[in-house]
Amino acid sequence: MKFHIDHQQDLIQISFIGDLDLEATELFEEELIPKVKEVVNIHGVKLDLSEVPFVDSTGVGLLIHFVEELKALETKVKLENVRSEVYELFSLMQVGEILGIEVEQGTVS
Repeated sequence: MKFHIDHQQDLIQISFIGDLDLEATELFEEELIPKVKEVVNIHGVKLDLSEVPFVDSTGVGLLIHFVEELKALETKVKLENVRSEVYELFSLMQVGEILGIEVEQGTVS
């Protein structure tokens, strides 16, 4: 898993590349969360999952933890461009409803 952060004014877009699974834990805890917390005055974060073909239960947990961290900073969060197979998992697990965020399905499958 890799990520790219694009910061424009009070909005951050984070694009993820690769599987969101157990191997991504260290990346989230040691790199991603600290980098995002360094940015001041964030009002919105878009998480682009167009390049994420697979998410397992650990990945869902990481995503939930990350979104909760962002919401604690009073930041609006949106998951976008979610691949159909991942979107189905998120729908079954009611990820959007649990977190109170919008989950937008992408056109990539």
